[in-house]
Amino acid sequence: MKETLNPNEDSCLEGQNHFVCDALDWGIALFDLNGQLKYCNQAWQQALVAYQENSEKITLAELFPPFTDFASLTAQGKEFKTVLPAHNNLSPTLSISLKEIQNFDSKAFLCTLQNIQLQQDWQETIPSHFQILQTLIESIQYPIAYISESHFPQIWNSAYSKFHFHYFGQAPSHDWSPIHHLPTEQKMYWEALIERVINGQTKIVTLPIEIHGLSYFYKITLSPYRLGKNILGYVYMAQDITANQKALLALKKSRKEQKRAAEIGKIGLFDWNFSSETISINRELSEMLGLKTRKLKINCQDFLNRIPLPQSLFKEDHFELTLPAQVSSSQNTAWFWVRGECLEKNSLGQPQHFAGSVLDVSERQKMETRLKQALKEEQEYNRIKTAFIGMVSHEFRTPLTQILSATQILARGKIKLRPESFDLHLQTIQKAVKKINRLMDKSLFLSKHTALPASENKKLSLKPLSLQALCEDIQQEVQEVGQQTHTLILEIEPKESVLWLDQDLIWYALSNLLLNAVKYSPPGSEIRLKTVWKQNTLWIYVYDQGLGVPIAEQSKLFEPFFRGSNVQAIQGTGLGLSIVKNAIELHGGKIHYEPQLPKGSCFWIELPCKLSKELDDEYPSDH
Repeated sequence: MKETLNPNEDSCLEGQNHFVCDALDWGIALFDLNGQLKYCNQAWQQALVAYQENSEKITLAELFPPFTDFASLTAQGKEFKTVLPAHNNLSPTLSISLKEIQNFDSKAFLCTLQNIQLQQDWQETIPSHFQILQTLIESIQYPIAYISESHFPQIWNSAYSKFHFHYFGQAPSHDWSPIHHLPTEQKMYWEALIERVINGQTKIVTLPIEIHGLSYFYKITLSPYRLGKNILGYVYMAQDITANQKALLALKKSRKEQKRAAEIGKIGLFDWNFSSETISINRELSEMLGLKTRKLKINCQDFLNRIPLPQSLFKEDHFELTLPAQVSSSQNTAWFWVRGECLEKNSLGQPQHFAGSVLDVSERQKMETRLKQALKEEQEYNRIKTAFIGMVSHEFRTPLTQILSATQILARGKIKLRPESFDLHLQTIQKAVKKINRLMDKSLFLSKHTALPASENKKLSLKPLSLQALCEDIQQEVQEVGQQTHTLILEIEPKESVLWLDQDLIWYALSNLLLNAVKYSPPGSEIRLKTVWKQNTLWIYVYDQGLGVPIAEQSKLFEPFFRGSNVQAIQGTGLGLSIVKNAIELHGGKIHYEPQLPKGSCFWIELPCKLSKELDDEYPSDH
């Protein structure tokens, strides 16, 4: 062609209209009244090249020689259409009309050029397309229909016929539009929706539908029906999703009830997708963790810092455990029962998504701890009871046997026994009775001071005691019981001190330590009792050269009825050291054991107390 008008130049068409014309798929051209080409779009040029193979013939007379014969017709305002002679397998339709053109000096011929053969081919394919469409939709179990742009059904399957009849009360037909018989509001809604579909969009809506008094849910899918570049209408498909919708509603109701139950039962919930850096939690769990803002999301690391779940748990499909948790910044610790379930796995079969529940079991844990402690105490009580019965049967047997033998001899001898022999048997009885008394005293003391809780335990009966005199009295008793077999040395500092102490408790404590030293040390060995006063504390040391205590057994040394494995051959109750420990602890003191090398033991006591003159004001004379 000689000329294609540029819209950027002085043109008979505005630039915007030029681009609109270029977007069309049929040829458009403007010729002046002399038949000279003034404007054409790209489709016009392409059509001429395809038809004439010569784009130089740009005048209307050159394009169509009879032009001069119908000039008078177009001058009268009529439109002229003709099919150009077939050439190159094309038979274009030429349409010519005389129009007033803006920005043009006078009227002009507006010509359009379309390939009539393509139109005929397209129209011939429609019936075959419809036949294929009819076959396809009949094979679908859901109601489906092809509906024209004017909303009249054209093709439908048997399922659609039943659906249409149940809903509208009559069978579908080509001349009855369902939309036209809807209430105004529904009609406006569907018309707006279908307009978008005709413009190329697919729309899916879920609607409740009532049929014969029963409620159903249908998913309606509207898709544009295209043939080439043309949209002939839309495809309507209705899918019954009543069962799914009811299940979904039941699930929502269940979740709502679960949420309500979680709120009432204070059950924390969490949802953790490993691809996210945060974990979703409910308000209950937020409160459990002591989050000030009651956030419903928490950083993963912060979650694990507060609830230290081992990473190995998240390799399993489910888990449950009880563990301590950090509930707030105040370092308070609670006990949580946590249960988790894997919801999703990745392509490697590894857990990717977990959900779970959290229950605060702190009170239950405390109760279990108390129960375990009570069980432990009961087991200890049973152990002590069994040991006590064994001790009584063993330790009481010897003195009772001695008493029985002595009384039998006295009964048989009567007046025949010499005085010295009679006195000997009386001494045997007296010693046996004293031994039984000491055993009973130990048992009663232990029962009295260990059976009650600490808060109900015996109160101290403090009296001003001379430390030197007390230790000398204890020394004398120990030497009598021990039959002067050991050397007992006293090192008392300060010698003239008077201390406020419970005389009975201190007597029991020191006498038991010294008697144990006598019992387990070789005859003739040295035993020392040393005291030191320093900073309101009396330090007492008892040294012996006895068997000592095996290292593995030293932790049990002060338990009732415990006896070392290296002293089983020596008679004893196992009560002595437990009595000493109770007596010292009632004073607020402590007792310790330390082995001596190469042999022997050292028991040392730290006993808080005050000199009597320091307590003159606190304890009046009549106390």
